[in-house]
Amino acid sequence: MVIFNKKIALGIVPLFCMMLAGCDRSVTATAVSNKSVQLDSEHVLMVEKMDQNEVEKGVVTGHIYKVSDVFTYAIELKPEQAIWSKRGAEPKHLLLCDEHLYLHFMEKRRNALYDQRQSEPEADIASEEPKYIVGHHYSQFVDKRYLFNWFGDAYWVDISQDQYASAATQCEEYSVPNDNEFIITTDAKG
Repeated sequence: MVIFNKKIALGIVPLFCMMLAGCDRSVTATAVSNKSVQLDSEHVLMVEKMDQNEVEKGVVTGHIYKVSDVFTYAIELKPEQAIWSKRGAEPKHLLLCDEHLYLHFMEKRRNALYDQRQSEPEADIASEEPKYIVGHHYSQFVDKRYLFNWFGDAYWVDISQDQYASAATQCEEYSVPNDNEFIITTDAKG
């Protein structure tokens, strides 16, 4: 009798695992839009936005568990070949200087205070922090490429708002075409 139960259990375990593996399925619809802007006589800004609609639903039941809309912006400045791409972030302004390039973007990031309050058992529900915060972020393009840009590396580093503001007084600022997923506010909170 014990051997019979083990055989049944060995047959049921793989079937159960297959059912668990097939519980969620992600279906994605994607839309891509491209824009090109002539900034000055020698610089061209290419902007690409990819919208993704992700739906996760059960394979067996067809029940929808989660629906999310995600977007990704990618920009390229020519002739420098400065490329920036980030999921869930929206570029707002580009600073062109003689030797430097800066970017102002807004991004939705996870709130560390929300995570901290969730771990505290005595957390007050009425004063709960938001799960995500949309904030202003600033980056500088660093180009360490050489020999026709074949070797070396090019990347973006985060800088402070003060560094960006200081550079803005000496450089030409251009608005990056976007769909205003995140709206810039003029109050002190930003």
